[in-house]
Amino acid sequence: MLLGMRELFRHTLRDEAARLDITLSSEQLDTLCAHYALLQKWNPRIRLVGTTEPTRAARELFADSLVAARFAERVAATPHSKHLPRVLDIGSGAGLPGMIIKILQPQWSITIIELQAKRVSFLKMLTHELRVENAVVFHGRAEALAHEEGLREQFDVAFCRAVASPATACELAIPFVRVDGWFIGQMGEFRREGDVAGLRRAAAMLGSTIDVSMSYNLPGTVSPRSLIAFRKILPTSSSYPRSMRKMRKAPLF
Repeated sequence: MLLGMRELFRHTLRDEAARLDITLSSEQLDTLCAHYALLQKWNPRIRLVGTTEPTRAARELFADSLVAARFAERVAATPHSKHLPRVLDIGSGAGLPGMIIKILQPQWSITIIELQAKRVSFLKMLTHELRVENAVVFHGRAEALAHEEGLREQFDVAFCRAVASPATACELAIPFVRVDGWFIGQMGEFRREGDVAGLRRAAAMLGSTIDVSMSYNLPGTVSPRSLIAFRKILPTSSSYPRSMRKMRKAPLF
């Protein structure tokens, strides 16, 4: 039964990648399937994701992360980039999208920050089982780690998927990004008038500007999804990020 589910995952992910015009080598597809198999095994124990049903997992989790990975390649290849990117994934949980980016770009380094100890254990096991090199997993709060000298403004690309509201995600992630680096926000559809303007104001307060964005749809989902690339143009004030309590009580927009 499990083998059948994993084969269905493989075929669905391969077809979905082709639909999205993303080319995967046989080796990359094998590694992505190994990631899914480990997620399938661990999810009943520690609840990493909402579902491991093969079709939904392939489309809503892995294909979504593939889109983010290709978008990261696109922005990291701009003239602002002078070296192989250092990528940060805040609240990676099941390794999404950070580990997917690493599978597609094995020469890039990846740093993961995760608050929950059980998920940290999973992520460390995942890096070992997938034989991933240049990958570090930190256990801690991003809003505290962002003030540490060895992490603050050290990364070329940062992600903060499904962790917080857009305003909080920006405040958590952008302080980690170096000047001329990128925070890639994975966000849903903006439905309220003024949301994008508010996001621009928040980005400016953090030393960034919205540079490029894209929208896309995944099968089985109603609302379009957005990827927004914030380019860091100035150092972030040392007052950010604030405590999580303050961010929730008084979001930047």
